[in-house]
Amino acid sequence: TDERPLLKKKSRTVSEGAMARLQALQEFSNLGSGYSLAFRDLQIRGAGELLGAKQSGTMLTVGYELYTQLIQEAVAQLKNGVDGVNLDGDGVADPLASLEPLPTFDLPVVALLPDTYIRDQAQRLYYYQRLMSCRDLVSLGAVQAEVEDRYGRPPTPVRAAFRVMELRLRARDLDITRLDGKSQRLAITFGDKDAIPPRVISLLVKQNRDATTTRTEVIWPYRTDPLVAIDDFFTKFIQAQEQVQAARATYA
Repeated sequence: TDERPLLKKKSRTVSEGAMARLQALQEFSNLGSGYSLAFRDLQIRGAGELLGAKQSGTMLTVGYELYTQLIQEAVAQLKNGVDGVNLDGDGVADPLASLEPLPTFDLPVVALLPDTYIRDQAQRLYYYQRLMSCRDLVSLGAVQAEVEDRYGRPPTPVRAAFRVMELRLRARDLDITRLDGKSQRLAITFGDKDAIPPRVISLLVKQNRDATTTRTEVIWPYRTDPLVAIDDFFTKFIQAQEQVQAARATYA
């Protein structure tokens, strides 16, 4: 094979994009680095219309998280069809089955996968996608175990990222749709607050004398870490529900 180096005439200049591509080829020259090279090329030339209106349509309406999951499920559906996989016994499984949205959290917490922990940008993006796609605690625990096994003991922001995701999953199971934790108070919005027995709310207020309620929210002030406060609220809310159910069973 011809192993002569790439040459150019002195009279020709190399564009900024071409120089970036040459540097990428030099950086990702090892066997198995094709994915990283392709990702770097995408960064250099841009994503085109992938996230633009022509291709993504109403991505801004459904949100980036749901949009990426839709793409992932569509690819999996096509792959299963090509491979002849029958997921539900009657045909290809519903691609929307695992796309339920999770509650929105707005918290004063640094929760991320920093580049000092996962240095490779492509791998960070990969694990962000894995993290945000979890829809049960078992899969979330599996991703966390894989990250820790591969990159070692996680720093505080990484532990917070998995903790936030865990709390979002638990919030979903409690019919919570939004949680705002700023200003030392949790503003908790339920999907149907009217379905919560008034006795449950009364028991919660007894647990936290500063707690109040509005037509759609429960306001739960806190003085500790917001993630600790959320866990504390969830625990007390479940206990109040169980206490009310036990009382109803006694009088039934």
